[in-house]
Parts: sequence; structure tokens; C-alpha cells
Amino acid sequence: MANFGQSDILYVFAVLALTPLLVATLKSLTHVPCPHELLIFAGDKPYLSLWQDILSQQRAKCFPAAHASSGFGLYGLAFVPALQHKRWRYVILVSAIGWTMGLYKMMVGDHFFSHTLVSMALAWFVASGLSAVFFAKKHGIDF
Repeated sequence: MANFGQSDILYVFAVLALTPLLVATLKSLTHVPCPHELLIFAGDKPYLSLWQDILSQQRAKCFPAAHASSGFGLYGLAFVPALQHKRWRYVILVSAIGWTMGLYKMMVGDHFFSHTLVSMALAWFVASGLSAVFFAKKHGIDF
């Protein structure tokens, strides 16, 4: 069994909290409609580029994918030093969880592939960035 320290647990909870928080914040700023809301899929909104969506200020909150970000938020486990020997197992497992959640939302018309892909990338950046902050001194790295 892995020997989790207090900083390890705090780090995992920070990643689990900040990943969905970042995605929720971006959803409120991007104004991207869901696929089922677009005219080309029998919705009532025109397809616009991301930059046009941001400027349009329409009431839409579909980008990036929130459900998938909750699964991808578990990427923090892959960066915990106590779990280093099983890192790739966690990456594969978390990717499967996040993509399962994302694929379901794609199938019901709530997201495009890119929405889930961006959520995955954001979760990875949050997990890796916070690991540098939490574990730098443990590994002799100064900022």
C-alpha cells in the first residue's frame, strides 16, 4: 500500500477541486453552445467559431466538457510521488474514466470531441502544474 503523506492528499484534493472549477469558469466565459443547440443539428443557434462565440455573449455553456473534467481530475493520482511506480496505470485508468464520461455526453449531443479533449488537456495541466508546486521542495527543485 502506498504511503500517502498529508501533502499528497492535499494535492489530490486540490487537483480534484481546481480542475472542475477551471472548466466551470471557462464555460461561463466561452459561450459555446452544445451540438444539439446548433441549427445544423435542429437547434436554434448558429455555428460560430470560438472567438465569435466569446464575443456573441449568447447564453450557452458547453465548452469545455464538465462531466469529463470530473473524471480527468483524477490525473492528480498519476503525479503523487508515492504512486510513481504505478503512474501509467493511473494515467490509463483516469483517461478511460474521463473519456467514458465524455463519450457519453458526445452521444447525447452535449459535446463535440474537442470539448472533451480540451478538458483532458486542462486537467493534465492543472495536475502537472500543482505537482510542481506541491512536490518541488521534496525533490530539491526551487522556483
